Amino acid sequence: VFGVNGIWFSYIIAEALTLISIFIYVAIKKKRIPTKVSDYLLLSDDKYLPASDALNIHASSNDEVVGISKEIIDFCKSHNINDRESMIAGLCSEELAAIAIHGNDSKSAYVDVYITYENNTLTIRLQDNGKPFDKSLLAGDVSADDPCANIGIRIARGLASDVTYNVILGMNVFVLSIDLTHLSPS
Repeated sequence: VFGVNGIWFSYIIAEALTLISIFIYVAIKKKRIPTKVSDYLLLSDDKYLPASDALNIHASSNDEVVGISKEIIDFCKSHNINDRESMIAGLCSEELAAIAIHGNDSKSAYVDVYITYENNTLTIRLQDNGKPFDKSLLAGDVSADDPCANIGIRIARGLASDVTYNVILGMNVFVLSIDLTHLSPS
C-alpha cells in the first residue's frame, strides 16, 4: 500500500514505539516519571554509596603509587577503622598497584584504585592497562627457586576474604574484599 517509503517509515515508527514502551515500563517499575538517565538502568535507590564511603585514586608512575597507601590509610581512619586494618588495606593496594605499574611495558601505563567501605567490608578494585596477569599467582603457586617471589600478591591474597581477577575489555581488573570483622585479632 505504501510501497518502499512505507517500509522505511515503518522503521521509524518501530523505533518510536520501542522508546515509548521503555519509558512506560520504567515509569511503572519506578512508580514515577523517569527524569534521569540512571533511572533507565532500573537500579534500586539503596545501592548507591555516599561519596564519603568511596575513594578513587589514579597513578601512572611508581612515585604516584607510593602515595596510594597513605591516601587509603587516611580514608580508612576517616571511617574509624583501626590502625592495623588501615595499614593492611594500604599495603595490599600499594603492593598490587606497584606490581601493575612495574609489569606494564606501555609508556602510558596506569592503574586506577577504587576503594569502598560498606557493611564492615573494604572492597579494593584495581584496574590497569598492562598485560594480562598470571592467574597461577593468585592460586598461591610459589617458585621453589625463590620463596619470596610475588610476596606482595600472596600477602594480599592471604588477608582478603575474597579475591577475583578478570580481563575486561583488555583491562586487568583485580578486586579484593577484606572483611574487617574476620580480620580483627581476637
